[in-house]
Amino acid sequence: MLPNGYPFDLNSLYDCWKRIVRDGANSSHEKTFDPVVLQSWQRCLADPQRTAPGTVDFSAGETDKSFLPHYEFLVNAGLSHLEDCHQYLEETKSVLALADGHGRFIHIIGDHDLIFHVSGLGVQAGARWTERYAGTNAVALCLEQAAPVQVIGAEHFYSSMHSLATTAAPVHDINGGIIAVIALITPVQDITRHALSMIMTVAKSLENSMQAQYCLDESTSRLIEMNAILGSIGDGIIVWNNEGVVTLINAQASDLLGLTIPVVQGAWIGAVMSLPEVVLQAWDKQQLLTDVETVFTVGGRSIPVLISLRPFQIGRLKENGFLLILRSIADVRRLVNIQTGTQARISFAELPVKSAAMKRVVRQARSASDSDAPVLLRGDDGVGRIQLAQAIHNEGSRTGKPFVAINCNAIPMELMATELLGSGSGKDSPGQPSKFELADGGTLLLDRVETLSHEMQSALVHLIENGTVLRLKSHEPIAVNVRIIALTSADMEKLVAEGSFSKRLYYNFFVFSIVVPALRERPEDIRFAAERCLARLSQQRGQQLVFDDTCLKTLETYHWPGNLRELEISLEQAAGQCQGGIISRDDLPDAVRSGRLFAIPTPAHQVLTARDAQREAIKRAAWLTGGKVGAMADMLGLSRTTLWRRLNDLDISIKDYRQR
Repeated sequence: MLPNGYPFDLNSLYDCWKRIVRDGANSSHEKTFDPVVLQSWQRCLADPQRTAPGTVDFSAGETDKSFLPHYEFLVNAGLSHLEDCHQYLEETKSVLALADGHGRFIHIIGDHDLIFHVSGLGVQAGARWTERYAGTNAVALCLEQAAPVQVIGAEHFYSSMHSLATTAAPVHDINGGIIAVIALITPVQDITRHALSMIMTVAKSLENSMQAQYCLDESTSRLIEMNAILGSIGDGIIVWNNEGVVTLINAQASDLLGLTIPVVQGAWIGAVMSLPEVVLQAWDKQQLLTDVETVFTVGGRSIPVLISLRPFQIGRLKENGFLLILRSIADVRRLVNIQTGTQARISFAELPVKSAAMKRVVRQARSASDSDAPVLLRGDDGVGRIQLAQAIHNEGSRTGKPFVAINCNAIPMELMATELLGSGSGKDSPGQPSKFELADGGTLLLDRVETLSHEMQSALVHLIENGTVLRLKSHEPIAVNVRIIALTSADMEKLVAEGSFSKRLYYNFFVFSIVVPALRERPEDIRFAAERCLARLSQQRGQQLVFDDTCLKTLETYHWPGNLRELEISLEQAAGQCQGGIISRDDLPDAVRSGRLFAIPTPAHQVLTARDAQREAIKRAAWLTGGKVGAMADMLGLSRTTLWRRLNDLDISIKDYRQR
């Protein structure tokens, strides 16, 4: 019925229905009739599956819930709105119905007599009131037109409905699709022009409830996702508004600061923790902070953290909020050490040990790995002290913890204190952690420890004895748990006697002072170390490398003043120029092949054994004379017989020097 159709003429409507529906007249002559109704009649007449005029066919069954993700809420909210509307229609002869987006009735409420009457017309739960099953009616046209509709008397396609007036309004979902229909059925004589507006109001009210529920569900989903994200990241998160009321804190921040989430959430932040001055200033000035190292005080405890502060605006009123990101200093340092620190990869099993001297060193080192006492590793450069230090670290309880290696001789004296002790944070400086803090929980390796300044020697003594370090420009000692391993090739006793090295620090290394012998003092390790090095080179190059007999003999007779480091460099050079993966004597460096020694002054405290001195003298004579025994004997002041006996005794081959 057109809105301007009131008051309506039931007889005129019936006459038009007879002409068009019953007698099949042409509808084009009906200029004043509702065109929407006429079009519906034409569709019904053209439907080959429709039933005869005057009867209604319906298929009862369960409502299809598969397309309704919010079906349960739709039913509950729809019934609530129908009940509210029915209170105003309780004394009238009317029926209110809720149908789904396919025209199936979900719930029916109203006058019992009228419900009984319309049940025979298909107004039953599970039945459809589309044009296919019920012809022209308000529910069908509402779905067709996607708009509120009222159908009066003979405007219905089937004559069995001519005594009724049906009114319907759609309920749209968040995307604009029709999810439900609210329908009102009354006797035609009781219908009023206000019925349509009332049903539209009920439908709109249900639609608003559905959309509010959708928004609530979306907000809940976003909140669940946000909580899942906050729970999965490693950083602590605290959010508060401009008044300082905490609106969010995740479990990581709670654990880091030792707080209880229900106690903190909704409380004033100053009541649960003491904010550092740098955070208070940034809060007051609405400033951004990025990766600032500071200390929080919670329950009397000082907790060092790395923070970032992000001001942001909340809601429609653009109120200020603050997001604080906290990271444990220990975790930050661990990550920094993984990315930039020295990695301890060597174990005792990987050390080239065959000689009794080195087996004794390894036994001492294994004992040291079970302790936290400082270790001093002494010996010439290249003997493998750093590898031994890594093995000590990996064998003990600190394995997997930071392993920070520092060459003290590489740090300028004027920068040594800053580099090793770090500096405290100030207004214009974020602060710099000390090397002891970076190694906290693990091992700090100090190579060339004898070059430490007197100030740093005193700081090292304080750390070993008290377990704390004091940064420059700071008055607050920082507790650290770090194991010190020092390396030196110097005569420490002489340095102590001269006063250039702290006697107190020297005595701290007394528990584990291990001397690593030079390679020339343990010739049994030469072949084993060479074979281990060759296996590593084979793996790196993807080629099987082997020694021939002449090569191994040359390696074993060379003095190796550069120790293991010189051996490894020599083999890398030989591997690069060998043919067919076979390393011969000719592939070795000239100095090794000829037995020639560089003029490296021997430290005053280092004394060769008589046997080593004889070997050195004979090798030098062989190199200078080209292996001529007579000339060698004259040079050494020995008889030829004595020289040959000593050559055999010292296992020196004259041929090696004649072939150079």
